[in-house]
Amino acid sequence: MATVYFIEAPEHNLVKIGITTGRVKDRLKIIRSMSPAYLRLRCTIDNVDYSVETLLHFIFSDSWHHNEWFEINDDLENLMQDPNSFDIYSHDICNDKIDIDGISGYLKKLDNQLDYMLKFGQYKYKLLSEVIELDIIYTKWIIQSSVVPLNVRKVFMQMLILSGTVGK
Repeated sequence: MATVYFIEAPEHNLVKIGITTGRVKDRLKIIRSMSPAYLRLRCTIDNVDYSVETLLHFIFSDSWHHNEWFEINDDLENLMQDPNSFDIYSHDICNDKIDIDGISGYLKKLDNQLDYMLKFGQYKYKLLSEVIELDIIYTKWIIQSSVVPLNVRKVFMQMLILSGTVGK
């Protein structure tokens, strides 16, 4: 289990959403040593699986600034003020409609199955459910990558959630 942390750069209205299995205090010290801006720890979510960080990155992807830094919007501010009241699992990602034309170069929906075959990358011709099981780092990279179309990232995130990999 790990801890998701929210480190704020208040002068820039940005927050880093990160994760560590170590002490958050040590992680903050390291990040501060690399930043010219004042940084402060806003909150943490303890005892979570690594996939929770990925889900948060996806939920707040509209506010993405760079790397793991996000512009603070109302939802993100609410989460940081009271992390226990924010239900990250209520995000409507599993009900989002997927534009099949928007994924055709990347994924092939399999008939009569809740799965896709990859049509690109190192796992070309593999089932998406297998890729999620085999390589969570690759899966997270796809979900967070700005070079991969949003609809493809949504499919990866939906399959990650449906696989039960996202969880506390």
